[in-house]
Amino acid sequence: MATLGTSRTPRVLRFGSDFSGLDSAYLALKRLNVPVRHCFCSDKDAKCLSLLQALHKPEVCFDDVTLRKAEEESYVDLYLTTPPCQAFSAAGQGHGAADGRGTLISSSMKYVQHKRPRCVVVENVRGLLQKKHRPIYRGILKTFKKLGYVVSSRVLDAQDYQVAQVRKRVFIVAIRRRDSRRQRFEWPKPLGKRSLSAILDPPVRTDKPGRLPKSERPKKLARMAMSKIWAQGVDPCKVPCAIDVGCSERYLTWKVGVAPTLCRARGGSGGFWLSSRGRKTTLRELMRITGINPEELQGWEACCTGPQLGQMLGNSVPMPLIQAVLQNALLASGLLTQSRSNAT
Repeated sequence: MATLGTSRTPRVLRFGSDFSGLDSAYLALKRLNVPVRHCFCSDKDAKCLSLLQALHKPEVCFDDVTLRKAEEESYVDLYLTTPPCQAFSAAGQGHGAADGRGTLISSSMKYVQHKRPRCVVVENVRGLLQKKHRPIYRGILKTFKKLGYVVSSRVLDAQDYQVAQVRKRVFIVAIRRRDSRRQRFEWPKPLGKRSLSAILDPPVRTDKPGRLPKSERPKKLARMAMSKIWAQGVDPCKVPCAIDVGCSERYLTWKVGVAPTLCRARGGSGGFWLSSRGRKTTLRELMRITGINPEELQGWEACCTGPQLGQMLGNSVPMPLIQAVLQNALLASGLLTQSRSNAT
């Protein structure tokens, strides 16, 4: 086990993440103006690692955390992990530990056991709280407590934090009890909603409100959704509605004035059909749907294709939400002072 650090606020925060994806937590720390040293990240997607190396420049990138040795690990003050969620989600069949991806959280817990970061944040789908998966969830909390952490968990919805996307996820925040707990951790209060219309690109000549997709199944799904929206007294030609035209009729999903949950598959296939524009979302709009400013991913074109970036966005923790969670977690663990927090 690594030697525990002091409880003083570090001048430069040491940060590491696993199953990093776009590593929106690192972007959030930059938004908070926290001096940060990006010690390590990990992802099995080669294109994702390429983007992380180019944009975030972490000191070390791991491709498979299950093969990582304890001696290869470095201590960080803040550790964030977002293990693959398919094993616990309905869309991924929800096989839990029977799905190999459902056991990957154990690699994260091994890191915590080896290095004992001052603060740990875990994010996953709320399916983790279902009865059949509850033993895994309880095991995570029990392990944190056994290792000397004060633990809090809650389901948060991104749309309550200025994100134009409905995305409910469970967050676990663990703070090292003995020398790092400065104050009680408080979950961030809702910041208000952001409408879909606020993040869309300006209208162009080729936009045509009410237009349907060309392919038969997407056309049928869009027509079904718009008919039901009309029945609610909403004109989908005037009010932006995001329709998932890449699913089956059984799972047809749409939202009025906000986007449904963006998943990896949907992000990779171009996102949602926009009723008021008669087209699919653009890549820049998908970035904003996750709360990311396109300028924050400047240079991504050299690392991956548009569909590949879309997949990463579908896996991404929405920026304003993780920023709010991290700010409160850093304050509670003494990794951020109130004066510096007020200055952001």
